[in-house]
Amino acid sequence: MQTFSTGPLYAGYITLAPTKNFSISVGQIGSLEGYESGIDWNNANVLTTDLFYVENSQSRGVSATYTMGPVSASVTFGDGFDTGVFNFLQGLVTYSFNDNNALSVFGATNLGHTGLLANTYGSATTPYNQSTVGSYGANYINSTMIGGYYSYTHGNLNLVPEVQYVYAKPDQKVGISKFTSNFGAALFADYAFGKSPYSLGGWVEYFSSNGTSTWFLNPGAQGYGLSVTPTWQNKNLFVRGDLGLLHLTKISNNGSPGYGANGTGRNQATFVVEAGVLF
Repeated sequence: MQTFSTGPLYAGYITLAPTKNFSISVGQIGSLEGYESGIDWNNANVLTTDLFYVENSQSRGVSATYTMGPVSASVTFGDGFDTGVFNFLQGLVTYSFNDNNALSVFGATNLGHTGLLANTYGSATTPYNQSTVGSYGANYINSTMIGGYYSYTHGNLNLVPEVQYVYAKPDQKVGISKFTSNFGAALFADYAFGKSPYSLGGWVEYFSSNGTSTWFLNPGAQGYGLSVTPTWQNKNLFVRGDLGLLHLTKISNNGSPGYGANGTGRNQATFVVEAGVLF
């Protein structure tokens, strides 16, 4: 309830469709960045990758979508990272070769400058009106991103490889002293066991943070990750668990601590159980 500027309203928007090929939406809308969704149930896994970690979630803005044959293109202009500063542009183009194969390319950039005192996403411990760009990470909000993913479906199996690169240029006004970037690559898989209520989702990833800014865990952190999510669903009722493993090949480039009580650990295991009702 304290993550977004809109309080408990996670997403809310008005959509107008003047023609069957064109629509425009205004309100609290989802990001165009990346394959993983900001809405938990839309992902085959409970845990998310480093790629998702550095992307936008919901924000206020205007989004337009145009579709012609196998091509769909969307553009969003708004307050990236829910800052209230309207200077963030996102774009997504998808080409569907057929029902089983589709290529998507996305990009995003801050067209101006978002200062350290602007509010941004809150957390379980810090409400939105107390969370600022300075405490969250100026490099995320003043960044430029490019990426793409390919969706392949064969029967009950869906495979999606994705690559993504994000960077922030030096900006002394927001504390970015040097060029900093993050690269991520992941392979997602989801398999449904016939007509049974069971399915299995998973991903593997590689990530590399470069420069003096924190993108994931610590400045300069690099590593690999794995997540597996078995799911049971009967109509609108579901239960699923997720086991995630992360191995750091490099903890940091400035002596920041890693995992464990003494800060030297390179491995982290996470287990999550989720249950709910869809409506």
